[in-house]
Amino acid sequence: KVNPSLSNQFMEKPSAPSGPIEVSGMTETSCIISWEIPMSDGGTPIIDYDVEKREADQTFWTKVGTTKDLQIIISDMKKEKAYEFRVSARNRVGTGPYLISDEPVVAGKKKTPPSPPKNISVLNIASKSVTLQWEPPLSNGGSELTGYVIEKQPMATSKWTKVVTLN
Repeated sequence: KVNPSLSNQFMEKPSAPSGPIEVSGMTETSCIISWEIPMSDGGTPIIDYDVEKREADQTFWTKVGTTKDLQIIISDMKKEKAYEFRVSARNRVGTGPYLISDEPVVAGKKKTPPSPPKNISVLNIASKSVTLQWEPPLSNGGSELTGYVIEKQPMATSKWTKVVTLN
């Protein structure tokens, strides 16, 4: 019989998510922030991430939301206001320390990479080709879209290679 106190003995709260916090998909009132998994999950899987924001001249943080993903959409930002963000990881032991953004982000000011294209689907698969379809991204990142980069990844590897750039 396993003693429950012994099975939890080597578990702890996770470390802070790995950074830096990246900003993409900027609009006048929203952006997308992303981060990487913590260096340590504390010996038990990460359940989700808590995300908070504050205006850079304020002391109190407000909750943006909780997500299982490594990114979240930040909405309801005030145009031309500076914001800071922080993210913490949670496992079954508890919530770990925060990763805090390196510098304030001003809504609508920073040009960022666009958000990903929406509704990507495969229309046709042939022996040596595939036909794809997608819709433009929700956000152009504050700059006109100039094209799309199509990449492929063999299933057995983690390496992506560029196939074509469409203008």
